[in-house]
Amino acid sequence: LGRIDDNDVLPIGFEQARYEFRETNESHEAVIIKENGTITEQTYLIDVYASDGSALNGLDYIIGEGATQRVTILPDQQSLPFLFEILLDNIFEQDEIFTISLENAPEVEP
Repeated sequence: LGRIDDNDVLPIGFEQARYEFRETNESHEAVIIKENGTITEQTYLIDVYASDGSALNGLDYIIGEGATQRVTILPDQQSLPFLFEILLDNIFEQDEIFTISLENAPEVEP
C-alpha cells in the first residue's frame, strides 16, 4: 500500500476547492481525484476528516464514524466519490460551514 508524503509525485485532492449544499437530509458527494490522470500500481489509504466551523458534526452533517472516514483509492481509479450527509434541522439559520480535509492513513499490510 502506498502513502502520500510531501515529496511524492502523486497529488490527490478534491475535484473542487469548494462545495455548497442545501440542508436536505440526503447524501451528497465530494469527489476525490488523482491529479493529472495518474495511474499507479499502488493502493492508497486516505483519511477524510471533518472540522467543525459553524456547522457541527452529528447535528448539521455526518461524516463516517465520528468525524473521520477512511477511503481506499485503487491503482486504476482516477476518482472516488466521497459521500456524506447534510442533516435537515428545520431551524432557520444563516449559511453554515465545515471543512473536509484529506490526510495520510497509517499504512496497512495487504
